[in-house]
Amino acid sequence: MSIKPTRIAKRAGVLLAIPLLLLTAGCWDRREVNDTAFVLASAIDYEPNGQYRVSIGVPLAGKLGGGKGGGGGSGGDKPFFIDSDTGPTINISLDKLQSRMSRRLILNHRRVLMIGEDMARQVGLRDVMDVIARSPENRLSAYLIVTKGSADSVLRAEPQLERFSAEAAREMVKTYSVATINLKDVAQALMQTGTDPIIPCLAEVKKKSQQDAYSEIQMSGYAIFKGFKMVDLLEGESAKGVGWLKEDRLNGQYFISISTEEGQFAINMLRGSTTTHVERGADGRLSVTINSVVKGAVGENLSSLSVSETSTLSMLQNKTADAVKRQILQALEPVRKHGADFPGFGLQLKRHNPKQWEQARGSWDQLLREAAYTVNVRADIVQTGLTTENISRR
Repeated sequence: MSIKPTRIAKRAGVLLAIPLLLLTAGCWDRREVNDTAFVLASAIDYEPNGQYRVSIGVPLAGKLGGGKGGGGGSGGDKPFFIDSDTGPTINISLDKLQSRMSRRLILNHRRVLMIGEDMARQVGLRDVMDVIARSPENRLSAYLIVTKGSADSVLRAEPQLERFSAEAAREMVKTYSVATINLKDVAQALMQTGTDPIIPCLAEVKKKSQQDAYSEIQMSGYAIFKGFKMVDLLEGESAKGVGWLKEDRLNGQYFISISTEEGQFAINMLRGSTTTHVERGADGRLSVTINSVVKGAVGENLSSLSVSETSTLSMLQNKTADAVKRQILQALEPVRKHGADFPGFGLQLKRHNPKQWEQARGSWDQLLREAAYTVNVRADIVQTGLTTENISRR
């Protein structure tokens, strides 16, 4: 009597297992590694004829190892491949590239997306962000970089310390930039009220050695955006001032040169903190107060002065504070000129005084241009080195 239910149960189990086995077949949509090309970096430029130029950088797996015979290079062959094409849209340009590729282009591993300066100024970020948001292949952790000049030329640079220009650009932004921006950060800045995007800017530098000529990549500054479009480029001293305005980050190390009648000093800027107070007065005018406390170390003393003297140390601190103040004021020029709120003054007012923000948001650009900016800097020299004066002078 008990045998029949057991047979029925077994038959039912087999019938249920058959469709499950069909669903678990795992080879029908396979994609072999040998059939794919992983894009490490891409660049987008805007051509004078209104076309988009898309460039891609793909590593060549067969040339990534060392050379034969015990080391060395790869016989002069580049371990990467770069190609570009143009089209009326970004995806059509990329599709033209794909049409002459023997492997499927994969964007999941892209680390860097470069945008040329002309593209950033004339078209802006709208088209780029539309393409990024529509495809799940695009990883939002990839760094977004604006290039001074053509993005294609920066992508084709051949840095000496890295195999790929994409890796050199990525490490340079991570190391030297105080505004390390990925695609997610830019998307948030575009959608959030009271702030505008700021993106690191890299440039190609032509170099020449005794053997041959080559091109390197260097940190140029920061591209300032007003909404979707780039409106200014901060370089030199003004780029250094950006670090003190980004209060959520420690400033990158750099040197400030101080001149005295007795000689030169070089102060190594270590770190600092900045607080900002934004308020709209009874007259409707905006007031922005920036208070920075910076710390530095004596990196060089080419003068006849001794930093053990209180008067010398006080003089160095005052001159360092004046230099940082000038850098901050120069960095504020795009805010005064274009109303580009990359420091996020509007966001601060929105968080601390929502009522004032609602009253000011309709004319925020004009308020930023006409605002009264006050910058206060205190500098502390916290390290003077192992010696107080040049040991050779004795």
